[in-house]
Amino acid sequence: MTPVIVMLLVCAMLVSCSNNVAGPYYMDILQFGNCLSEEVGDVGDDIVVNGSARHYRGFKHFLFSGDITVKNGLGTQGASALTSYIAKWDPVSGWKENFVVLRIGESCRAVETYVPPFKDLIWKYYPGVPIRCPISDGTYSVYNISSHYDTFTFFPAAFYGRFRCNTLWRSLKTHSKKPIACVRWIVETTEKVVTG
Repeated sequence: MTPVIVMLLVCAMLVSCSNNVAGPYYMDILQFGNCLSEEVGDVGDDIVVNGSARHYRGFKHFLFSGDITVKNGLGTQGASALTSYIAKWDPVSGWKENFVVLRIGESCRAVETYVPPFKDLIWKYYPGVPIRCPISDGTYSVYNISSHYDTFTFFPAAFYGRFRCNTLWRSLKTHSKKPIACVRWIVETTEKVVTG
């Protein structure tokens, strides 16, 4: 499963699990990569993210480029289950851990359930990124992906604030407690003022 799909899944579930939504928004991706061991402990490397965000002349927002490597059959039916641990930033007390915990379930079933509304967006901006299982092992390159998004028409409202999402994959084929992969996002949503 690709990190783009993970981001979209997490966003969709954040909105669907709460009645406390604010309305039109701008979303900025502040950080993206593998999880930090200080936050989640020891994790496998069945997804490896290598990349960076750069500011290019003529662009207001950062652009992400890099490679996402999927290994060990992670994208096959019945291989893994997803759980996202979302923390909310508080300027006084820091990260409020477990603001939302989403036990998403089997990875391929999550893709089948949550990706269809985002299909056109993914294919338009990220051609070649798989959006259904099985997702073959290999390296998927992404180039100049914007870090800034306007309100999605199919996703009309979101929480405002800064959020950190650690999405962990756990193997369904072994009894190991150690997650086999983890992807970390920090996003910020701000109010979009609509005039007229």
